[in-house]
Amino acid sequence: MRGRIEKRYKNSYTIIIDAGRDPVTGRRNRVHRNVSVPKKKDAEDIMKQMMAEMDGGVAIASKKITISELVSRWLETYAKPRLAAKTYVSYSQLLNHHVVPALGPVCLSDLKPIHLEKLYAELFKSGNKKKENIGLSYRTVSYIHSVMHKMLDSAVKWQLVTRNIADAVDLPSRKSQKKPTASLTEEQASLLLSKAKETPHYITVLLAVLTGMRRGEILALRWDDINLESGRITVQRSLQYTAEAGVFFKEPKTGRSRYVYASPLVVSALEYHRTKQESEKTELDSLYEDQGLVICQPNGLPQHPDTISSWFPKFCVSIGLPRIRFHDLRHTHASLLLRKGINAKVVSDRLGHSGIGITMDVYSHILDDQATETAAALDDLAPL
Repeated sequence: MRGRIEKRYKNSYTIIIDAGRDPVTGRRNRVHRNVSVPKKKDAEDIMKQMMAEMDGGVAIASKKITISELVSRWLETYAKPRLAAKTYVSYSQLLNHHVVPALGPVCLSDLKPIHLEKLYAELFKSGNKKKENIGLSYRTVSYIHSVMHKMLDSAVKWQLVTRNIADAVDLPSRKSQKKPTASLTEEQASLLLSKAKETPHYITVLLAVLTGMRRGEILALRWDDINLESGRITVQRSLQYTAEAGVFFKEPKTGRSRYVYASPLVVSALEYHRTKQESEKTELDSLYEDQGLVICQPNGLPQHPDTISSWFPKFCVSIGLPRIRFHDLRHTHASLLLRKGINAKVVSDRLGHSGIGITMDVYSHILDDQATETAAALDDLAPL
């Protein structure tokens, strides 16, 4: 590491330190600092201290590195080699859609906690790119904050900055931003299933409502995963899609398989679906590419995940129900079970949550209602 001092004017000097090539941009990284001191010797002492700090791992970001450049390099050098394809796409979309438009031109060395505070406040207010003046959910903004924190952690490890400024940023309380999850009532769910029975997507909708499995888990189910005698379904993979990888299978979101028990009604529907599928398979003969999938295209190949997601909201509207997402059937399943008094731990295990805390948090509005009812459950024991 080499440094030099240039005199600007009386009692003012510029310290220039050559810190090697920037690991993010690949450009030569020169750190400049202007100082006002009585003598050049004083400037030399400051330069030596700076060089010692940088040799010890305390770095100063190059003024040339912008947040936009950092995002690009971090996604390519850190995220892409380490993350699952869908997670990488998610990180890329969050950063490029929400962070870069707002903070892209800002130099990394100038980034302050207030920049992130203002960004998150704006995202809560009107961050939805598809719907004007509609904010992002707490969960999405929290996710963006988590990704930003990881990226800035890398910047610290790459010795571009001395600290992660995201450590100094606190999101608003979740309760102040949280909206109840969308779900159907018991009557609405009954109507949905009766109408869906007339469509090719009945078994997919039925599994979502009565098992709570995720879309990708349902579409990845194979007949070998289902014990029709006991009703036990093994959830051990998920079907996903990205533009780069296409349709592909991966392990479940939590990284481990789980068991979901199906009701007699679901088992009966699966048996009928299998009989119908075998008949269609026989008709297509060699044109059928059998992958053992429960839900598939007419030729046996995996069904694109967007097929059901695109069809479902329109179908709901067509039968007089609120326009909800297919994923909201998972919320419907959990909400109906909790309202029937099923233990939250049992529901958490059924959903495949990594911990009961997630279930308690997502469905706190239902659990709060139950807690209120429980508080008065024994009131009739005491005289007024």
